[in-house]
Amino acid sequence: MEYEPLAEINPRIITCFISGFGSTGSRSDWLAYDTIVQASSGIMMQNSLDGRTPRASRPAVADYFSAFHAALAILQAYYQQKETGRGQNIEVSMLDVLMSVIWSEAPDHPYDEKQPARPANGHPRTVPWNTYATVDGYVSIAASKEVQWQKLVDIMGLEQFRHLGKTDRVVHRHEIDEAIGEWTHTRRKREIADQLQAAGVPSSPVLSELEAAEEVNVRERGVIEQVITPGTGVPSAHRMARFPVRFSDLETPTGRAPLLGEHNSLVFGDYLGFDQDVLTDLAQRGII
Repeated sequence: MEYEPLAEINPRIITCFISGFGSTGSRSDWLAYDTIVQASSGIMMQNSLDGRTPRASRPAVADYFSAFHAALAILQAYYQQKETGRGQNIEVSMLDVLMSVIWSEAPDHPYDEKQPARPANGHPRTVPWNTYATVDGYVSIAASKEVQWQKLVDIMGLEQFRHLGKTDRVVHRHEIDEAIGEWTHTRRKREIADQLQAAGVPSSPVLSELEAAEEVNVRERGVIEQVITPGTGVPSAHRMARFPVRFSDLETPTGRAPLLGEHNSLVFGDYLGFDQDVLTDLAQRGII
Protein backbone atom coordinates (compact mmCIF):
# COMPACT_ATOMS: atom_id res chain seq x y z
CA MET A 1 0.00 0.00 0.00
CA GLU A 2 1.38 3.41 -1.00
CA TYR A 3 0.40 6.93 -0.10
CA GLU A 4 -0.17 8.38 -3.59
CA PRO A 5 -3.12 6.18 -4.68
CA LEU A 6 -4.78 6.76 -1.33
CA ALA A 7 -4.25 10.52 -1.55
CA GLU A 8 -5.92 10.56 -4.98
CA ILE A 9 -9.05 9.14 -3.35
CA ASN A 10 -8.83 11.27 -0.22
CA PRO A 11 -6.35 14.19 -0.27
CA ARG A 12 -6.85 14.66 3.48
CA ILE A 13 -5.53 11.21 4.35
CA ILE A 14 -2.47 10.87 6.58
CA THR A 15 -0.37 7.73 6.31
CA CYS A 16 2.64 6.68 8.34
CA PHE A 17 5.17 4.00 7.36
CA ILE A 18 7.83 2.69 9.76
CA SER A 19 10.76 0.73 8.36
CA GLY A 20 14.15 -0.34 9.59
CA PHE A 21 16.37 1.71 7.28
CA GLY A 22 14.03 4.09 5.43
CA SER A 23 12.73 4.12 1.88
CA THR A 24 15.88 5.62 0.35
CA GLY A 25 19.56 4.75 0.53
CA SER A 26 21.47 1.60 -0.30
CA ARG A 27 20.03 -0.31 2.69
CA SER A 28 16.38 0.56 2.13
CA ASP A 29 15.69 -3.10 1.30
CA TRP A 30 17.43 -4.49 4.39
CA LEU A 31 15.29 -6.53 6.77
CA ALA A 32 15.22 -5.32 10.34
CA TYR A 33 14.22 -6.19 13.87
CA ASP A 34 14.93 -4.03 16.87
CA THR A 35 18.25 -5.75 17.58
CA ILE A 36 19.40 -5.28 13.96
CA VAL A 37 18.78 -1.54 14.15
CA GLN A 38 20.50 -1.35 17.53
CA ALA A 39 23.56 -2.94 15.92
CA SER A 40 23.52 -0.52 12.98
CA SER A 41 23.02 2.64 15.03
CA GLY A 42 25.98 2.40 17.39
CA ILE A 43 23.90 1.95 20.52
CA MET A 44 25.23 -1.57 21.14
CA MET A 45 28.78 -0.27 21.32
CA GLN A 46 27.72 2.73 23.36
CA ASN A 47 26.26 0.27 25.87
CA SER A 48 29.48 -1.79 25.87
CA LEU A 49 31.12 -1.98 29.26
CA ASP A 50 34.59 -2.72 27.91
CA GLY A 51 34.48 -0.86 24.58
CA ARG A 52 34.84 -4.11 22.66
CA THR A 53 31.88 -6.38 23.41
CA PRO A 54 28.53 -5.14 22.00
CA ARG A 55 25.66 -5.01 24.46
CA ALA A 56 22.08 -4.56 23.28
CA SER A 57 19.49 -2.69 25.29
CA ARG A 58 17.06 -5.30 26.53
CA PRO A 59 13.96 -3.11 26.07
CA ALA A 60 13.16 -2.81 22.37
CA VAL A 61 14.31 0.81 22.19
CA ALA A 62 14.25 1.04 18.38
CA ASP A 63 10.66 -0.24 18.31
CA TYR A 64 9.43 1.98 21.13
CA PHE A 65 11.22 5.19 20.18
CA SER A 66 10.15 4.82 16.55
CA ALA A 67 6.53 4.36 17.59
CA PHE A 68 6.70 7.44 19.82
CA HIS A 69 8.15 9.54 17.00
CA ALA A 70 5.51 8.22 14.62
CA ALA A 71 2.69 9.15 17.00
CA LEU A 72 4.05 12.67 17.46
CA ALA A 73 4.51 13.08 13.70
CA ILE A 74 0.95 11.96 13.01
CA LEU A 75 -0.36 14.53 15.47
CA GLN A 76 1.73 17.23 13.80
CA ALA A 77 0.45 16.22 10.37
CA TYR A 78 -3.12 16.23 11.68
CA TYR A 79 -2.84 19.79 12.96
CA GLN A 80 -1.31 20.87 9.65
CA GLN A 81 -4.15 19.13 7.83
CA LYS A 82 -6.67 21.18 9.81
CA GLU A 83 -4.99 24.36 8.52
CA THR A 84 -4.27 23.34 4.92
CA GLY A 85 -6.92 20.71 4.21
CA ARG A 86 -4.21 18.36 2.91
CA GLY A 87 -2.84 15.21 4.40
CA GLN A 88 0.62 13.82 3.84
CA ASN A 89 2.81 10.75 4.12
CA ILE A 90 5.10 10.26 7.10
CA GLU A 91 8.17 8.07 6.95
CA VAL A 92 9.90 6.90 10.12
CA SER A 93 13.20 5.08 9.82
CA MET A 94 14.10 3.16 12.98
CA LEU A 95 17.77 3.74 12.23
CA ASP A 96 17.22 7.50 11.89
CA VAL A 97 15.42 7.53 15.23
CA LEU A 98 18.18 5.72 17.13
CA MET A 99 20.85 7.83 15.44
CA SER A 100 19.09 10.94 16.73
CA VAL A 101 19.23 9.44 20.23
CA ILE A 102 22.89 8.44 19.97
CA TRP A 103 23.95 11.78 18.55
CA SER A 104 22.37 13.75 21.34
CA GLU A 105 25.86 13.24 22.77
CA ALA A 106 27.66 14.34 19.61
CA PRO A 107 30.07 16.67 21.47
CA ASP A 108 31.59 13.57 23.07
CA HIS A 109 32.87 12.21 19.77
CA PRO A 110 33.52 14.86 17.09
CA TYR A 111 34.51 13.73 13.61
CA ASP A 112 38.16 14.60 14.04
CA GLU A 113 38.66 12.35 17.06
CA LYS A 114 38.50 8.61 17.50
CA GLN A 115 35.63 7.03 19.40
CA PRO A 116 36.30 7.52 23.12
CA ALA A 117 36.05 4.70 25.64
CA ARG A 118 32.74 5.00 27.46
CA PRO A 119 33.22 4.93 31.26
CA ALA A 120 30.96 1.90 31.90
CA ASN A 121 27.85 3.28 33.61
CA GLY A 122 29.53 6.64 33.98
CA HIS A 123 28.94 9.93 32.19
CA PRO A 124 31.62 11.37 29.88
CA ARG A 125 31.27 14.90 31.28
CA THR A 126 30.10 14.43 34.87
CA VAL A 127 31.68 12.84 37.97
CA PRO A 128 30.40 11.26 40.12
CA TRP A 129 27.82 9.61 37.89
CA ASN A 130 28.05 5.85 38.18
CA THR A 131 26.92 2.67 39.89
CA TYR A 132 28.78 1.46 42.96
CA ALA A 133 28.91 -1.90 44.71
CA THR A 134 27.16 -2.25 48.07
CA VAL A 135 26.71 -5.04 50.61
CA ASP A 136 23.53 -6.18 48.89
CA GLY A 137 24.00 -5.13 45.27
CA TYR A 138 24.60 -1.75 43.64
CA VAL A 139 23.57 1.86 44.08
CA SER A 140 23.40 4.58 41.43
CA ILE A 141 24.71 8.04 42.32
CA ALA A 142 24.60 11.12 40.08
CA ALA A 143 25.87 14.38 41.56
CA SER A 144 26.06 16.76 38.61
CA LYS A 145 25.60 20.06 40.45
CA GLU A 146 28.21 21.68 42.68
CA VAL A 147 25.87 21.77 45.68
CA GLN A 148 25.22 18.04 45.26
CA TRP A 149 28.93 17.35 45.05
CA GLN A 150 29.59 19.26 48.26
CA LYS A 151 26.82 17.36 50.06
CA LEU A 152 28.31 14.08 48.85
CA VAL A 153 31.73 15.11 50.13
CA ASP A 154 30.22 15.89 53.54
CA ILE A 155 28.40 12.56 53.80
CA MET A 156 31.24 10.35 52.55
CA GLY A 157 34.13 12.31 54.00
CA LEU A 158 35.83 12.91 50.66
CA GLU A 159 37.72 16.00 51.83
CA GLN A 160 40.71 15.28 49.60
CA PHE A 161 38.50 15.91 46.57
CA ARG A 162 36.36 18.80 47.81
CA HIS A 163 38.32 21.48 45.97
CA LEU A 164 37.94 19.84 42.56
CA GLY A 165 35.68 21.63 40.09
CA LYS A 166 33.55 19.81 37.54
CA THR A 167 36.28 19.57 34.88
CA ASP A 168 38.90 18.39 37.35
CA ARG A 169 36.54 15.78 38.75
CA VAL A 170 36.34 14.23 35.28
CA VAL A 171 40.14 14.14 35.12
CA HIS A 172 40.22 12.36 38.50
CA ARG A 173 37.29 10.09 37.70
CA HIS A 174 38.95 6.84 38.73
CA GLU A 175 40.22 8.09 42.08
CA ILE A 176 36.83 9.58 42.98
CA ASP A 177 34.90 6.47 41.89
CA GLU A 178 37.27 4.28 43.89
CA ALA A 179 36.83 6.42 47.01
CA ILE A 180 33.03 6.40 46.66
CA GLY A 181 33.11 2.63 46.14
CA GLU A 182 35.09 2.17 49.34
CA TRP A 183 32.34 4.06 51.21
CA THR A 184 29.39 2.26 49.57
CA HIS A 185 30.62 -1.32 49.69
CA THR A 186 30.09 -1.60 53.46
CA ARG A 187 26.52 -0.25 53.33
CA ARG A 188 23.15 -1.35 51.97
CA LYS A 189 21.88 0.08 48.68
CA ARG A 190 18.51 1.35 49.93
CA GLU A 191 20.03 2.94 53.02
CA ILE A 192 22.57 4.77 50.87
CA ALA A 193 19.91 6.03 48.46
CA ASP A 194 17.66 7.21 51.30
CA GLN A 195 20.53 9.04 53.00
CA LEU A 196 21.73 10.75 49.84
CA GLN A 197 18.23 11.69 48.66
CA ALA A 198 17.50 13.21 52.07
CA ALA A 199 20.58 15.41 51.57
CA GLY A 200 19.57 16.43 48.05
CA VAL A 201 21.89 14.09 46.14
CA PRO A 202 20.20 12.05 43.35
CA SER A 203 20.57 8.35 44.07
CA SER A 204 18.71 5.05 43.74
CA PRO A 205 19.26 1.41 44.54
CA VAL A 206 19.88 -0.63 41.40
CA LEU A 207 16.87 -2.94 41.15
CA SER A 208 15.82 -5.91 39.08
CA GLU A 209 12.49 -5.62 37.27
CA LEU A 210 10.86 -7.77 39.96
CA GLU A 211 12.36 -5.70 42.77
CA ALA A 212 11.21 -2.49 41.07
CA ALA A 213 7.65 -3.81 40.79
CA GLU A 214 7.55 -4.36 44.55
CA GLU A 215 8.91 -0.94 45.53
CA VAL A 216 6.62 1.08 47.80
CA ASN A 217 6.24 4.05 45.43
CA VAL A 218 5.44 1.75 42.49
CA ARG A 219 2.70 0.03 44.50
CA GLU A 220 1.37 3.35 45.78
CA ARG A 221 0.99 4.70 42.24
CA GLY A 222 -0.50 1.48 40.89
CA VAL A 223 2.11 1.23 38.14
CA ILE A 224 1.84 -2.56 37.90
CA GLU A 225 -1.58 -4.19 37.86
CA GLN A 226 -2.89 -7.73 37.92
CA VAL A 227 -4.43 -8.93 34.67
CA ILE A 228 -8.03 -10.17 34.98
CA THR A 229 -8.84 -13.41 33.18
CA PRO A 230 -11.34 -12.57 30.39
CA GLY A 231 -14.90 -13.58 31.16
CA THR A 232 -14.20 -14.61 34.74
CA GLY A 233 -13.34 -11.50 36.69
CA VAL A 234 -10.65 -13.54 38.42
CA PRO A 235 -7.07 -12.19 38.62
CA SER A 236 -4.66 -14.22 36.52
CA ALA A 237 -1.03 -15.00 37.24
CA HIS A 238 0.06 -12.24 34.87
CA ARG A 239 0.91 -8.64 35.70
CA MET A 240 1.39 -5.70 33.37
CA ALA A 241 2.39 -2.04 33.49
CA ARG A 242 -0.47 0.39 33.14
CA PHE A 243 -0.45 3.32 30.71
CA PRO A 244 2.27 5.57 32.17
CA VAL A 245 0.74 9.00 31.44
CA ARG A 246 -1.70 10.56 33.92
CA PHE A 247 -4.20 13.21 32.78
CA SER A 248 -6.04 15.62 35.04
CA ASP A 249 -9.30 15.37 33.06
CA LEU A 250 -9.12 12.14 31.07
CA GLU A 251 -9.53 8.55 32.19
CA THR A 252 -6.66 6.45 30.90
CA PRO A 253 -7.17 2.83 29.86
CA THR A 254 -6.20 0.05 32.24
CA GLY A 255 -6.36 -3.71 32.11
CA ARG A 256 -5.62 -6.36 29.55
CA ALA A 257 -5.35 -6.14 25.77
CA PRO A 258 -8.58 -7.02 23.92
CA LEU A 259 -9.17 -10.54 22.67
CA LEU A 260 -9.16 -11.21 18.94
CA GLY A 261 -12.37 -9.71 17.54
CA GLU A 262 -13.60 -8.48 20.91
CA HIS A 263 -14.24 -4.97 19.62
CA ASN A 264 -15.64 -5.87 16.19
CA SER A 265 -19.05 -4.44 17.02
CA LEU A 266 -17.51 -1.19 18.23
CA VAL A 267 -15.19 -0.76 15.23
CA PHE A 268 -17.42 -1.98 12.42
CA GLY A 269 -20.71 -0.94 13.97
CA ASP A 270 -20.22 2.29 15.92
CA TYR A 271 -17.24 3.64 13.97
CA LEU A 272 -17.92 2.40 10.43
CA GLY A 273 -21.71 2.29 10.60
CA PHE A 274 -22.33 -1.35 9.67
CA ASP A 275 -25.74 -2.53 10.91
CA GLN A 276 -26.20 -5.68 12.94
CA ASP A 277 -27.32 -7.80 9.98
CA VAL A 278 -24.10 -7.00 8.12
CA LEU A 279 -22.01 -7.75 11.20
CA THR A 280 -23.77 -11.07 11.70
CA ASP A 281 -23.23 -12.01 8.05
CA LEU A 282 -19.54 -11.09 8.19
CA ALA A 283 -19.08 -13.13 11.37
CA GLN A 284 -20.89 -16.17 9.94
CA ARG A 285 -18.67 -16.06 6.84
CA GLY A 286 -15.56 -15.88 9.02
CA ILE A 287 -14.54 -12.47 7.74
CA ILE A 288 -14.57 -10.87 11.17
